[in-house]
Amino acid sequence: PMDGISKADVAEWILNMNWFDLVSSGEVARQMLSDLAELADLRRQARASSGSGSGAACDAVSSAEDLAYIDAVLRGLGGIETFPLESNEFKWADFFARHLRERPFCNLGAVALFLVAGDVTAYAAAAVAGEHRKRLHRAALLAQGIVRDHARDPEGDRRLDILVTQWPLWRLLASISAELEAGSIALPDVMVGRGPPPSPLPLTLPDDDAEVYLSIIVQCRNDNYGGSMLLRLNRMLATATHMLTAARLPAEIIIVEWNPPVGSPP
Repeated sequence: PMDGISKADVAEWILNMNWFDLVSSGEVARQMLSDLAELADLRRQARASSGSGSGAACDAVSSAEDLAYIDAVLRGLGGIETFPLESNEFKWADFFARHLRERPFCNLGAVALFLVAGDVTAYAAAAVAGEHRKRLHRAALLAQGIVRDHARDPEGDRRLDILVTQWPLWRLLASISAELEAGSIALPDVMVGRGPPPSPLPLTLPDDDAEVYLSIIVQCRNDNYGGSMLLRLNRMLATATHMLTAARLPAEIIIVEWNPPVGSPP
């Protein structure tokens, strides 16, 4: 028990709270998530030093590749190195293949994948809203839905798994909350109805004495590569334009064609 409240009570409270509302609730929620992340880190370090396994039942089926993915996520969250986004896609494919072949994997790993996706879009969800906010909302609710199904497994009560798992759920939720806060600070006044649209920056080359000038190079191609290419490109351009205008940074966005299929129009 923790001050008269059991871990099971804490887990039940977390399961019943709306996770999207939780990460959007400001400083108090952010501190609580950070505290949970710190406790999870201490448990992870204790397990590593003692050589004992995690208290979460499904962690036992985690592969070496799963552990490498977890380490990459933690290094990215810690600012040690950039987390390669394709790693999330590869891990989804890995989990799907294991499911098809009836090989075990930890359901909480799938929760982490949704939260990584939410963390990627959290800043834009606050700064630009729109589709980015919808994506974050879906990611949070899907992650929580998987956790609830896992916790209420008919084979036994697994609520405590979310507090002891090696998958960095709380570190990711804390990061999402922090990114939402950072994005809300960067939100232009016009986006919340507090003023007229900012004047666009002049499209001029930088002066020799300019301190900062960004050249953003984006690659794409005209064959719908990856699906909805034009839609995704327009979203990126809209988001980048809002952020650059809000920060009043002189910049240029250069779109280049990448490896077009032979015979396709540019």
